[in-house]
Amino acid sequence: TETETTNYISDSPISEDKPLFDIFLNPSESTNKEAMEALVHAPIKAYFDAVNLTQVYADIFQLLWYSQLPCFSTPEINPDGLLSLCSWGDEQLDCKELFQTVPTDSGMCCAFNMNTASLRDSLYKDLIQNMKQENNETENNREFKVIPGKKNGLTVMLDNHHNKVTFGSVFDDALGMQVFVGEQEEFPMMKERGKMLAPGHEHFLEISGYIVDADVELRSKLLPSERKCFFGDESNLEYFDKYSLNTCKFECSIKHVEQSISCVPWFL
Repeated sequence: TETETTNYISDSPISEDKPLFDIFLNPSESTNKEAMEALVHAPIKAYFDAVNLTQVYADIFQLLWYSQLPCFSTPEINPDGLLSLCSWGDEQLDCKELFQTVPTDSGMCCAFNMNTASLRDSLYKDLIQNMKQENNETENNREFKVIPGKKNGLTVMLDNHHNKVTFGSVFDDALGMQVFVGEQEEFPMMKERGKMLAPGHEHFLEISGYIVDADVELRSKLLPSERKCFFGDESNLEYFDKYSLNTCKFECSIKHVEQSISCVPWFL
């Protein structure tokens, strides 16, 4: 209401004689900084205390999808995209042919060669697919054959648009960009395993892998309880169709949190 708006502004610690950033940079303004934070947090907390999150989950998910710099230019929402140039080997490609937007524990990120189809059917999976369709992102089933040599892999040029937003002072303690390397079906836990790369520099990441294989007879002659392991298509997980050690650990940690506080992260 008009009365509520007037009271909100009159109680604000903002000084008309000083720029707004003085509250955040001037140590003597610490009291006003705390008051400003309280003014911002109070209506948000009141909203989430009162709202049924199950009913508004889809709307919140859409907001979170656009809350960070998008992977690709979205003229109707944000004309700036993080991915400026992409190539595989010596072939320069449209970045949408190589990357897709995916949720992580740190918000939305740009993923290369990730298989989101491994998720079981759920509202969460449907929301991801709907948002991709809305932004003209398509699943790419192309196989990328690895050839030795640092110029034969993936090359990406990133633009964080620091002239418009400084991520180090707004969202994180560091100014760099995070990179996560994992399995195709693995959920990217950026906070735990992300690697920080300094902006304004060229970086080379060397990647190697290994394959764990087993005889066919092992599958037919021994039960999972006897061999102490699962094949990929023997998944008994709730969130993932395909089993792996990392997806199993991830789901177990989520279920432990759910049992403790009756809540799961927004990204599942």
